[in-house]
Amino acid sequence: MSPAEPQREDQAIVRAGLVQPAGPASRGPEAEEQPRHLHLLEKRARTPRQYWRFWLALLGAAAAALCLGLVGLHALIAQDQFQLDRLQAQVSAAQTSYEKLRLQVAQLEAPARIVSVAESHLGMRQPGSITYLPAPVTSQGTVTARYGDADWPVVKPYLSTVP
Repeated sequence: MSPAEPQREDQAIVRAGLVQPAGPASRGPEAEEQPRHLHLLEKRARTPRQYWRFWLALLGAAAAALCLGLVGLHALIAQDQFQLDRLQAQVSAAQTSYEKLRLQVAQLEAPARIVSVAESHLGMRQPGSITYLPAPVTSQGTVTARYGDADWPVVKPYLSTVP
C-alpha cells in the first residue's frame, strides 16, 4: 500500500459524508473558507455602569427577599391570632360551665332543699320543740360533763360571770 492510498481512502470517506474534514488542508484547495461564528474575546475592564447594574440587581433581590419575609411573618401572626381566638373561645366556654356548676352547687346547698330531701326521701321530721339544758358550772369557770366513769373538764370562758 502506497502513501497515496490512505489519503484517497480518507477523501472517499469525506465525500461520502460520513465524517467532516478536520481542517482546511483536508478539504482541499478548491474548498472555500467559511467564516467561523466563534471567536475569542479579550477581557475588558468593567465600566461604572456595570457596577451600578450589579448593585441595583443586588438591591432588587434584597427588596424581594424582604417582601417575602414580611409576607411570611404576616402569615405567622395571622396563624397565631387564629389560635388565640380559639383559646379565648375555650376559656369563655369553660367560664360559662363554671358559672353553671356554681349555680347548681348553690341550689343543692340551699337549706330549704336539704330539709325537703330529708323529710321526703330520708323520712326525717322537724322536732315539735327544742329544750336547751344548762351545763353545770364550777366555781373556776369550767364546765364538767360526765361521760362514763371519767370527768372531762371543758373550759368555757364565756360562761364566767360578768361584773
